[in-house]
Amino acid sequence: MRRLLLAALAATALAPSGASAAPPPIKHVFVIVLENHEFGDTFGLQGQLLAPYLNRTLVPDGQLLTQYYGVGHSSADNYIAMVSGQPPTPAGQNDCPDVGSTGDPQPVAPTTTGPYGIATSDGCLYPDNFKTIGDQLTANGLTWKDYAQNIPSPCFTGSSAAGNYKRKHNPFVLFQSIREQSALCQDDVVDLPSPDQLAATLSSDATAPNLTYIVPNQCDDGHDACTNPAAPVPLGTDPLTADEIALTQIDSFLQKYVPPIVNSPVFKKDGLLVVTFDEAVENLSCCNEQPGPATSDPGNQAGIPGSGGGDSGAVVISPFITPGSSDPTKQLNTTGYNHYSLLRSVEDIFGLGHLGYAGQDGLAPFGSDVYDK
Repeated sequence: MRRLLLAALAATALAPSGASAAPPPIKHVFVIVLENHEFGDTFGLQGQLLAPYLNRTLVPDGQLLTQYYGVGHSSADNYIAMVSGQPPTPAGQNDCPDVGSTGDPQPVAPTTTGPYGIATSDGCLYPDNFKTIGDQLTANGLTWKDYAQNIPSPCFTGSSAAGNYKRKHNPFVLFQSIREQSALCQDDVVDLPSPDQLAATLSSDATAPNLTYIVPNQCDDGHDACTNPAAPVPLGTDPLTADEIALTQIDSFLQKYVPPIVNSPVFKKDGLLVVTFDEAVENLSCCNEQPGPATSDPGNQAGIPGSGGGDSGAVVISPFITPGSSDPTKQLNTTGYNHYSLLRSVEDIFGLGHLGYAGQDGLAPFGSDVYDK
């Protein structure tokens, strides 16, 4: 990761400015989580050249959130926050390694603190009193799928596998509330289907999940540089860096998997697509992000203290959002959002309570600055 100098800057706390309002009647939410790119690279000149589908098709079709932040470093802590509202812990910042020969990461103590039910201890494997958005949906008679690309078997709990699968990017298996519901975990934590299979699943309300959470493998999500783009190289004669190659992989994945979503009947009727990243390069924060009891330094990166995961940006597309190409004033949204905001937004869409820091006073979900239809 580059530009670590930015990480030495003082933490920024951007107050959310989105107007709170009841969300539109969205019934199907799609979240695609990509890896490790900062806003200026992904959506600047480099992104325009190396990720043209993301920048020239998806951004004009929806809205670009220019101030969307991760909540920590490295990966696992951000994914955990996205589905549970729990803040970074030291084990999460270390990507939840196995402890000894257990095949599982360090367990979290069941004790909580404060009005938001935040875990008091270090660890990554959360006991069953800590819930996820998946638990909430199931309890309310709604459906969900966690599509983890190349997971070797449903509800696989190992830390890695062939095909570039990594548990650190698949937060649902880090919660005993999901693991202990064996049939549910087997049904809902599964490999990513082909684009054609996904299109078939999304062809009707009867088969389409209310929440579709997509985690590509470490090549397709842009974590690793796994391929070489075809010549000619658009940035000139110099070889592409690993970050630049990763952007081409991200764009290729989105070109395959976004069309089956946005062209589906359920999306056209009442869908919302969020394309976001787990973290950026710098370690700043927004939205008055608060650390949890386990660490006061959620954005620590390479020994440099920080308050959050940096600004990666996000793209949101929906029939309830005016495309940026039609209304340029709506294309660039400068409201401060983070992963807790995203969780709160999804919970509000489905009429659910708020988990962890998604319930924090003053935290803005997507509001009238995003939805305008």
